[in-house]
Amino acid sequence: AALSSSRSQQSFEENPMNLSINAMSLSHGVLRLKNVVDLTHSLIDTASNNTLCGSYSGMSELSELGATHGCVLYGSVGSAITVAQSLAEQVDWGRHTLDLNRQSFLGQDCVFGKALASCDVQHLVEQIRATYAPNPTPCFADFSFPTPIPTIPVSLDDVIARLTSTNHEQAHQALTSWTTMSSISHQASAELSSIANDLVKENSGDAICAAHKTLTAMAATAEAFSLTSAGMAGTVGYFAAIALAFLPGLMTARTLLLAIPEPAEHESIEAAILVKFRALFGQALMGAVPAIRNLTQVLSVVGDELVQLAGGSNGQPPIEKLRHEMSESAVELAQPQSHKHECHVDSKSMAELNTDAASGGGGYAGSHVSASVGSSFQGAVEASAGGAGGGGGGCCRPAV
Repeated sequence: AALSSSRSQQSFEENPMNLSINAMSLSHGVLRLKNVVDLTHSLIDTASNNTLCGSYSGMSELSELGATHGCVLYGSVGSAITVAQSLAEQVDWGRHTLDLNRQSFLGQDCVFGKALASCDVQHLVEQIRATYAPNPTPCFADFSFPTPIPTIPVSLDDVIARLTSTNHEQAHQALTSWTTMSSISHQASAELSSIANDLVKENSGDAICAAHKTLTAMAATAEAFSLTSAGMAGTVGYFAAIALAFLPGLMTARTLLLAIPEPAEHESIEAAILVKFRALFGQALMGAVPAIRNLTQVLSVVGDELVQLAGGSNGQPPIEKLRHEMSESAVELAQPQSHKHECHVDSKSMAELNTDAASGGGGYAGSHVSASVGSSFQGAVEASAGGAGGGGGGCCRPAV
């Protein structure tokens, strides 16, 4: 079919195919797609600029998590960098194809005229087909994320030393990268959607509809990557807080253990504290494992719920709750058995005296308060646990 042109409007129409092309619109779309390509390259740079790896901590479980989180950022299959690279290829292909369509629409009058004159239209069609590169295959694969199993701690001093050696800067850098990538991806998605919508406003035809569909799909992928990146930022934020969450309680326990001179009792209490730590630490490790397994596939829950699910919940308590429980348990478990017994007796005597006083047959309960309440051990508890969130207001607790 003959293609007519209107120079005043810079548009081209082919009535049999309902084709309407605005040359300025196509040129502007190509330029805007180049800007989106630049955004995807920023994603690649952001993902690659990370150091989170297996040297993250002296705690083997945290180092294992650090290595896996690092792979999800800049590793191979399913990582952020491979997703960004694939998205960059997709958008650049879209830009190149739209530009070829623009050139083809604007020049086909002359080209087809020469082809008809030489009776070689078939050769022309083959040349046009060869000009268009095939759409690159998307590389948006799943990634694996094994959950580390907490090992049996050797000693309280060993655990504290290993947690203290944690390189928090690596995790904070990763957190910043995920947050940045979420923002960039959202920006790229919005721009792709805008370009696609502007094309169909100013142009029409099968090729325009195909371009709109392709760009809209790219926008959906970029937006999914934005949401999952936000989710990963939540998970890494949880992960980054683990070492600092457990250190205060463990250091309090170590201080309190110094007040227990009996070796056997000291060893028994330390073992109980380490068992408690291992249980809570295992929950924290689970919370640092993301629910996400593909950075371009959004879970059934979205928005804040997605971030919460991928940000350390996974059925596990918030890291602040684990910190508080470790601190409380450290103070409670680090009491000498003799002191626990005295506290138990004093509590029982107090209740009996209060009952007598209420019935008019006894004296003031305070006259029988044990001297252990004012012991040096209570002073140690208050001094050591005052800032750890678990000391409470006194030393006496019911025997467990």
